[in-house]
Amino acid sequence: MTYVVPEFAKLFENMNAKLPTPTIIMMAIGTTARDYFVYIAVGLVAAGVLLWRWSRSDKGSNLIDLALLKIPLIGSILLKYQVANFSRMMSTLLAGGLPLVAALQTAGPAMSSSVIRKGLETAVEEVRGGKPLSKCIEEQDVFPPLAIEMIEVG
Repeated sequence: MTYVVPEFAKLFENMNAKLPTPTIIMMAIGTTARDYFVYIAVGLVAAGVLLWRWSRSDKGSNLIDLALLKIPLIGSILLKYQVANFSRMMSTLLAGGLPLVAALQTAGPAMSSSVIRKGLETAVEEVRGGKPLSKCIEEQDVFPPLAIEMIEVG
């Protein structure tokens, strides 16, 4: 992009040929990328560092998780993966004799998705207040309906 396209641009410029619009645009991008490569590279690195730092904040990680969960196919897979991890962890903790609230307090913070983690934090308080776990999780509107039904049956 920064070498071949500008070379073709020089060639076509010397020929005084009439080029199609997409070719002109591509050559303009190539010559601009060549001329401002250092600035573009520094800008991309700075943007990457800022995005990484923002993703570590509560608001940033929450927005990134929400965006990931809304991607048509990938979001569904990520959500099911998180629910499977939560279910496996809860099964192990409850089978080990831990009470429900303590198991939720242990499993919730272990979730990698901040959306699910925050939903489980709220659910812990409601379960502690006496509400059934399935109702608490259903109100959070995070878990899929099948998972909620399975929790309700269990």
